Amino acid sequence: MAFAWKAAGLTYNRYIAVASRAVRRSLKEDKRLAAERRGESELRFARWEV
Repeated sequence: MAFAWKAAGLTYNRYIAVASRAVRRSLKEDKRLAAERRGESELRFARWEV
């Protein structure tokens, strides 16, 4: 069983990113802005020393 995203040579994470971007862009202005804010992520890391 082959998935379309796999047959196109995409990873699942890339497929989800493309699909979510398409959905966000199709929303009306007020809902689109709220969805874009939810789509942002922040990465933090700390170095632990032993």
